[in-house]
Amino acid sequence: MICGLWIAVISQKYGHLTISEAARFNMTHEVAPLSGQTMLLPVINSGLIDPPYASSLSAWEEPGRAMQLTPVKPFEEFSFYVKVIKRNLQSIYFTDFRRQTGWLFLIALILFFFSRKKKEERIPFIILLSMLTIAGVYFGYTLILVHECYTWICMILMVPVTLYLFSNVSEKIIPKQLFLAITLILFFLAIKRPFKQILFTSDSKMSLDLLWKAARSPRITMSIFYKEDRNLKPPPPNLLKAIPGKSFASIRQPSADRDRYASSSFITGLWKENTTAGG
Repeated sequence: MICGLWIAVISQKYGHLTISEAARFNMTHEVAPLSGQTMLLPVINSGLIDPPYASSLSAWEEPGRAMQLTPVKPFEEFSFYVKVIKRNLQSIYFTDFRRQTGWLFLIALILFFFSRKKKEERIPFIILLSMLTIAGVYFGYTLILVHECYTWICMILMVPVTLYLFSNVSEKIIPKQLFLAITLILFFLAIKRPFKQILFTSDSKMSLDLLWKAARSPRITMSIFYKEDRNLKPPPPNLLKAIPGKSFASIRQPSADRDRYASSSFITGLWKENTTAGG
C-alpha cells in the first residue's frame, strides 16, 4: 500500500508504469563499481552541475537527467557486467551477512530443513512471502547496484523469519535460553546499521556506551549531527533581485563529521527557467 502511492506518483511523472528510474543512473560505467574499486558518484566529482528542472535545488534530485552518462550494456559487455554482479554480491555479503543478521538466517534455514519438529507442517504464507521478498530484493539489486540502505528491508524481514525457523527446530538443538539469546542478537544486528546511519549519518565504529546514549536521546543526537542541514538557507531575496536572470549555488565548508556524499547535499541554489547555472 505504501509503495503503491510512490509508484502512482512517479508513473504519472514519467508517463508509463514504473517502480523506479534509478537503474538508468546506477547501471552506468560512471556509477557501477567493480571489485576492489571505489566509485565517487558523478554528482560529487564532476563540478557544479545544473539541476534537472527549473524547480530543482540540486542535481541529486535526478542525477541521471542532469548529466550525460555511459550505460552498461550487459549483453555487449558481458565480461564487464559479470564483474559488476560479482562486486554487488560482495557488497551484499559484507553489509548483510558478514557478522550481520544474514549468517543467523542461513544457520536457521539449514537447521529448519534438516531437523524441524513437524516436517508435514505447512510454512505460513507470511513467512514464505517474506522469504520471497528477501530473495527478490537481493536478486534485483545484484543485477544493478547495491548500497547499504537498499537492503535494510531484508535485514528487518530476516528477524521474524529467522525466529520462526528457529522456533520450529527441535528444542534439544535450540533450548529456550539459547532461543532468547538469538532473538536479542538478531534484533541488535538488524537495527545496528540503520540506527547508526540515521542518527549519526554514517555507519562508523563507535562504543556501546555512545550507542546507548543515542538510543536514550535520539532527538538530541540527531540535532547535533544534522545541525549543518538545519542551517541551510536559500539565497537572500535582495541578492536575487540585484542580479536578475542569474543562478546561484553555495556550499558550506565540508565538515569532518560528514562524508563526501552528505557534504555534497549542502549545495543549495535557485535556478530560473532558461538560464545557465552561474558561479
